[in-house]
Amino acid sequence: MVVFGNEINAIDLLGYNKVADNTFPNIVPMTVGKSANQLPRNKSLSDHGMRFGKIRETFVGKLEERLPLMLIVFPPWFLKSIQILRNLRINARRLTTPFDIFATLEHILDFNGIDKKEVIKKRSMSLLNEIPEDRTCVDADILPHWCTCSKLKTLDIQNKTVINVGHTIVSLINQDLKDSFDVCEPLYLKSIKHALLVIPFEKRLRIKNTRQHVIDRKVTNGDHVKSCIDYQITVQTKPGDAVFEATLRFDQKGKTYDLIGDFSRINKYGNQSHCIEDIHLKNFVLKYSIKFYIKRSSVLSECQKVKQRMKNRKVVCSIIIID
Repeated sequence: MVVFGNEINAIDLLGYNKVADNTFPNIVPMTVGKSANQLPRNKSLSDHGMRFGKIRETFVGKLEERLPLMLIVFPPWFLKSIQILRNLRINARRLTTPFDIFATLEHILDFNGIDKKEVIKKRSMSLLNEIPEDRTCVDADILPHWCTCSKLKTLDIQNKTVINVGHTIVSLINQDLKDSFDVCEPLYLKSIKHALLVIPFEKRLRIKNTRQHVIDRKVTNGDHVKSCIDYQITVQTKPGDAVFEATLRFDQKGKTYDLIGDFSRINKYGNQSHCIEDIHLKNFVLKYSIKFYIKRSSVLSECQKVKQRMKNRKVVCSIIIID
């Protein structure tokens, strides 16, 4: 969570974060030593909740990563418009994204009132206008991996398809790491911790009223055929016991898997990533661990050889002395 002008790091405040549920002003003095009224005007937002740790393996933890906090405090004169106040209250319970924040700031900078016409659904929408109730993740350009509107169905982790998806996830991670295998360990599937079938939100037509347009004719609707299936799988890899969550889309026609969104590393990687500098790959890697069974007199020369071979990168050498 970030307050403009001051930083509040709530990642490690498990147990205290719940204070913000109903009494956000109480957490501000605890973290920055100022009351909410003393802070600069006045937007508070976060880029994510808790991204790793035991809580992240729960359903609540899944929402933590996907639903960041946002609070807006406008000056009283701005809220004299009852329509703006109404829209903001409604939008607090509608599907919104960070792109909407950008559109809202643009709207404020060039404010000429609110749209009273039907709002066209698009990727970014001003929060000063009413966000449509039937807005979907597709409308808002939210990938299935990050969408919280989808229904999730638990799958058996022993299911052959689930196991195949798990191996595919690890294979895709290794594809990203292949250029670093000289200093980083390739990963292997250790276990599948959770498996979910992602069922997207679909608008369904509900007929309230109808006239008899079809007379003496039989109308038959065929079954809806879905050509792609989305799986959200949590895997544990070895070595290192890293835990990853990913959403893969299976194309039933082409029999192929595609990664939808990003890989989420949901446990701490600590110093496992010292072997690589690429910030996008640090979630995956485990530094190379080399064991030498050598005589005491050879320790120095062998360590120098390792440094030369690994180009002086950070390598853990476990040297077992044989007298």
